[in-house]
Amino acid sequence: REHVTVLTVFEQITPNLVANGVDRSAILDGFEITGAKGRPALRTFSSSPTISNCVFRGNPHIAASFDGGSSLVVNCLFVENGGNGGRHGDKAGAITAWAKSAPVIVNCVFSGNVGSWSHGGAVSSKYQSHVTVIGCTFSGNRGYGGAIYSAGALTLSNSVIWGNDSEYTDNLVNDSISYVRVSGLRY
Repeated sequence: REHVTVLTVFEQITPNLVANGVDRSAILDGFEITGAKGRPALRTFSSSPTISNCVFRGNPHIAASFDGGSSLVVNCLFVENGGNGGRHGDKAGAITAWAKSAPVIVNCVFSGNVGSWSHGGAVSSKYQSHVTVIGCTFSGNRGYGGAIYSAGALTLSNSVIWGNDSEYTDNLVNDSISYVRVSGLRY
């Protein structure tokens, strides 16, 4: 990865990056986003941007929050996000899908993320959202649902979920799951 642009936020009142009303032709490619405090590093509103080849690292609140739309997240790395907000911080460590959003997450790695009360360490599907996860790896994440918590809908395929810690349950019941290897879940 040559010539990576790193976006670091030291004081934060609003999200680091905001997408409002854009489609998949709006592309965020090759950035490292780190240090977003108090707000999501990336937040979308009724948008469907393409986020590819990005690294979300060390964002204490949440890496990405999708509020409507169908964002495409491809070949990204989510490392050590979340964990700052306690049990009532109401967020996943890496990605939360809200309000009828339908993000598609492909070939991403989630490691060492921490979710708060009622969220997965890496990914949460909430409030009529439908998250599709294809070919991703989840390891060393910690949250209410281990790596993934689904209170919306979840389609999970060709992925590896290994060595995550759950405060409550794996919470993947009634979701569409195919060709997934799950091991090392600790309660």
